[in-house]
Amino acid sequence: MKKNYTYSNSNDYQFFLKKKSLRYVLKLYQYMGVLVGIIGCLYIVISELKINLGALQMKVLLLTAAGFMIASMSKFFYEYLKEKELDLEKSQQERAIISDFILTLKTFEDYITSYIKEYIKKKKIDPTIDLKSLNAKIDYLHDEHIIGQKELHLLIRTIEIRNLIMHEEVTVPVNLLREYISELDEIIAVVKDCCA
Repeated sequence: MKKNYTYSNSNDYQFFLKKKSLRYVLKLYQYMGVLVGIIGCLYIVISELKINLGALQMKVLLLTAAGFMIASMSKFFYEYLKEKELDLEKSQQERAIISDFILTLKTFEDYITSYIKEYIKKKKIDPTIDLKSLNAKIDYLHDEHIIGQKELHLLIRTIEIRNLIMHEEVTVPVNLLREYISELDEIIAVVKDCCA
């Protein structure tokens, strides 16, 4: 069964980044709101109970409020940095998968180029194929019945995804790239078997 995938374009990605920044701001407001609420409640309790605080006690109370504020801000920035580290790690993993994907496609292209050159040399035929065009080489493999219709469509889609990645037009899900890498490896094995 063919799966349908939705790719986010650059506008969607920019919106995602703005949404993420807004989330950090809202989290900061949340910490500040809790702190202001605690101080407000404390003030009401003190005023209702008519507690007279001396200068030293007022300083201690202000120091306690400042301590709460520092703790809240520290907690916020700790969570912020932790999330940033996770984002960086995820981004590095995504780049590694993208590199693997492009390298696997390049390996495939290099292999079929050498195969086609060898085939033309053995058969002593006049080459009508454009060896600079990956699409032409894939069509050639299909015409020679080395790959089937399913593999043809997969390879065409793989090239489209590679082009979109290279032009940074979409963010491709990592699990989809892993799937394509696995399927490309299988196609390389098929081509090697046919050409052995």
